[in-house]
Amino acid sequence: MKRNGLRIVGVAAALSLVGAACASDDNDATSTTATAMTESSTTMDDMDGMDMDAMPMGIDTGASELRSALTNLLQEHVYLAGIAISTAVADGVDAPSTTAAVETLDTNSVALSEAIAGIYGDEAGEQFLALWRDHIGMFVDYTVATASGDQAAADEAKASLDAYRTEFAAFIDSATDGELAAETTAENLQMHVNTLVAAIDAVVAGSPEAFGLLQTAAGHMSTTAQALSGAIAAQMPDQFDGAVDAPAAELRAGLTALLQEHVYLAGIAISTAVADGVDAPSTTAAVETLDTNSVALSEAIAGIYGDEAGEQFLALWRDHIGMFVDYTVATASGDQAAADEAKASLDAYRTEFAAFIDSATDGELAAETTAENLQMHVNTLVAAIDAVVAGSPETFAELRTAAQHMPSTAQALSGAIVAQMPDEFAG
Repeated sequence: MKRNGLRIVGVAAALSLVGAACASDDNDATSTTATAMTESSTTMDDMDGMDMDAMPMGIDTGASELRSALTNLLQEHVYLAGIAISTAVADGVDAPSTTAAVETLDTNSVALSEAIAGIYGDEAGEQFLALWRDHIGMFVDYTVATASGDQAAADEAKASLDAYRTEFAAFIDSATDGELAAETTAENLQMHVNTLVAAIDAVVAGSPEAFGLLQTAAGHMSTTAQALSGAIAAQMPDQFDGAVDAPAAELRAGLTALLQEHVYLAGIAISTAVADGVDAPSTTAAVETLDTNSVALSEAIAGIYGDEAGEQFLALWRDHIGMFVDYTVATASGDQAAADEAKASLDAYRTEFAAFIDSATDGELAAETTAENLQMHVNTLVAAIDAVVAGSPETFAELRTAAQHMPSTAQALSGAIVAQMPDEFAG
């Protein structure tokens, strides 16, 4: 991984984010469960102490599950694509690191295709996967052409992406029986292309703007998920109960996006620091982008619990990021004592942060449950850091494992908030 919005508005607590849409074909499919949209690591079963049957209405409706799962997978697509492209530019297209990054990106593509197959059938899933892989290849072609200064080839790749928009939009329109019109999808896909091309240009130029531009491209996918899940739910109301834009569904999807983004931006910042040095301008830019996510999370908390709680959250959250940085620096320098000290600090943080969440939610999310969940966050991100420091190609898969833990965290937290404030999240 080297390189060469959200808000919760007071009592109304409406969360909204920005993005486009994608779908599939074959309306004869029989599978209608929203759990088809996620891997097992993103389900509530991972949260010891939390009872799925006790989840507040609106958090676990079919529509809410669907939107959150698509938010997870579509946002992840952009981050993994950005990481793969940055790796290719830094290490070379044929480098083992690039191969590993591309393979991890493809696991996301397969997961998306399986999600589509779970709704529309295997044939649709296969059609989706072929189209999805094609458009990734077009972005790769654009990257290679831009990096080599071949403007004609870059223009050709962009023309291919433009043709893809039309083909994929027709695919979506057919799959959703017109619930998501081809014109709407094609227009939204233009934003996906524009934002990711901007990020690629910055990567190739070695610009510190690359990190913020990648975040912008990833942020666009949240409304992609909302548009697609809304179309599917409208098309299949009996299979997907509830509304994708219900306050509780908004809350869960918003927290899913922010918490997953935290892990990807942290991984990118850590990898940049290891590759370029802690004091490099690129590292400073990566850390600043990570901090915009921390601030957005704190604003979400402040929107529900008040400014003082938001400030307390931000201080705690920044502290734990600093502890991961300390662990990275210690591990990279071979200072085992300092690494152990950083891990001890993270362990103490778990207790302090869990107490904060328990107090904020009036015990709806117990301290013991949060502390256990945070242990998994620490374990998975430490594993990713170890792989980064070792220069292991396992880095990319380890980071994805860490990121995939966060949707269940979002489900637990949003469930606790809705249980605590049912009137504010009704509807």
